[in-house]
Amino acid sequence: MAEYEYHKLCQAFPMMSKEELKQLGEDIRDNGQRFGVFRWHGLIIDGKNRIEACKLVGVDPIIVDKEDKLETEADVIRLIYSANLVRRQLSASVKAALAVELMKAIEEADKEDKKSKKEVVEEAAKTTGVSTSYVKAAEQVEKEDPEKFEQVKAGKKSVAKAAKEIRAEAGEDVDDAAVLRKAEKVVEKCQQKLGELGYRLVDDTIEAL
Repeated sequence: MAEYEYHKLCQAFPMMSKEELKQLGEDIRDNGQRFGVFRWHGLIIDGKNRIEACKLVGVDPIIVDKEDKLETEADVIRLIYSANLVRRQLSASVKAALAVELMKAIEEADKEDKKSKKEVVEEAAKTTGVSTSYVKAAEQVEKEDPEKFEQVKAGKKSVAKAAKEIRAEAGEDVDDAAVLRKAEKVVEKCQQKLGELGYRLVDDTIEAL
């Protein structure tokens, strides 16, 4: 089977579990591939899990080239995020970490727009469906401990837990980190309920999906 190169932001999203990939592969083998794998100028921009699932069952993935639909890197970035966030159930912490990655991509892709830091944070927060304050908290974790940030992005720990560990290692009081962890759980439950109703919370505004 052919080898593929991936866009760096496509790689930023965590992979499905081995069992999930196995189930997806078996479904593709038995029922066909329902969604194509998107490629843009030689790079896979959406569908890395489908590719891995196809490999497991010996099926060649269906590749759809998107050069005619996506003109700029900014277009590609927005497609990657919208496709992955709609299809997958990700925690608020993972979304916040991905928002940090998105901020970097926006700043790199939209150099001519010269957006302010505030505008970039707001766009990343809105795209991922988390608050700007939570995005900033994740960004602070990345600055202070890149290894812990990668664990957050992989879903291995929450932003709150990473922040608490960082503060504890620095010998600081961590009581408010426990409050943040509890608040995170409340936010996740609220986001889940809103999602079931077809809405999401963006900062202080409830928007339709």
